[in-house]
Amino acid sequence: MAEVETPQDKTDLALEEATLLQTSVEEKQDLLNYLGKRKSHTRHNLHHEHVPTDETDLLISTINSLDLGWKADVCKLQKHHANYGAHCEKPI
Repeated sequence: MAEVETPQDKTDLALEEATLLQTSVEEKQDLLNYLGKRKSHTRHNLHHEHVPTDETDLLISTINSLDLGWKADVCKLQKHHANYGAHCEKPI
């Protein structure tokens, strides 16, 4: 025999849906509050902060000598390094 839906069942269902919607709105607000507290001035640009050293020269040279499918940026080498790119000093 089929179940008969009572007015109480409809009320319970509506209450559950309202609770889910409310939770969803609260979670969205929490996310927006979190995003609003992020400070973009605390981010770091590692590209601009890079300081060439003998160690990084060795790492870049080793990576570029391997067949990895990509190459490390030769502009990150020290300027006196033999593999330093000629294109690195040109303005963009």
